[in-house]
Amino acid sequence: MSQEILNKFLTEMGELLKSAKDFTVDQAPQVAKEILRYNLASSVAYFLLGVALLVAAAKTFKVLRKFQDDAGDYDVLPIFAWGAYILSIIAGVCMFFCNLSSILKITLAPRLYLIEYFAALVRSGGK
Repeated sequence: MSQEILNKFLTEMGELLKSAKDFTVDQAPQVAKEILRYNLASSVAYFLLGVALLVAAAKTFKVLRKFQDDAGDYDVLPIFAWGAYILSIIAGVCMFFCNLSSILKITLAPRLYLIEYFAALVRSGGK
């Protein structure tokens, strides 16, 4: 009696695993495309944010130069403004180049990008 139940359970489990495998194999190309599209869109968004930060830094520099020429002294406001200017340049350059690398990998070598992406997932334990 218990042998029949065990055989039935194992047979059903085998069918379930086979259908799961078929589903995974069928969906894998679509999932890979979606991962590439999502990461490309994310990289482009951060790339454009980096460009916006660099443009804002350039505008801030012009305003600071005008303010410094008009006032001729170093108040607290320009010191904080110079700090914001320097931080926006650093953040903008980092965002620009880091995401440019991802954009180029996704567009020029999507398989390499996917291999690196999944290798990073395996290294991090899927987190």
